[in-house]
Amino acid sequence: MEEFGADPAFRAWLGIDTGPIPFDLDASRWHRPVPDPKKALESIWAWWANSSATFVKEYQQRMYPDGCPPLLSAQFAERDYSQRENWLSLFILGALHTMGRTKPEQHRGSSSYASAGAG
Repeated sequence: MEEFGADPAFRAWLGIDTGPIPFDLDASRWHRPVPDPKKALESIWAWWANSSATFVKEYQQRMYPDGCPPLLSAQFAERDYSQRENWLSLFILGALHTMGRTKPEQHRGSSSYASAGAG
């Protein structure tokens, strides 16, 4: 087991050592400069403003049947069955996303799953 090194965190990650992991917080805390939070958030905002449409579209293609999220209205009309179906679809999708050890494609249906190459 020594061929894996003596780093206790690495050995614990491998599952070969379950003893306590010594950690010196003060020694590792400030080993690099702290970025300016305002500049970091502005950079993230600029990136998202330029890239969000692409990432949202890719997400929708992966998550929703035919790549189309359900159309939802802020005003709920209980007699509108298409509206009820859309809200229920979103609820079920959210509930199924909490299940462990699944693949994102598993909730879309057999035809989409098969076309993803797992059929």
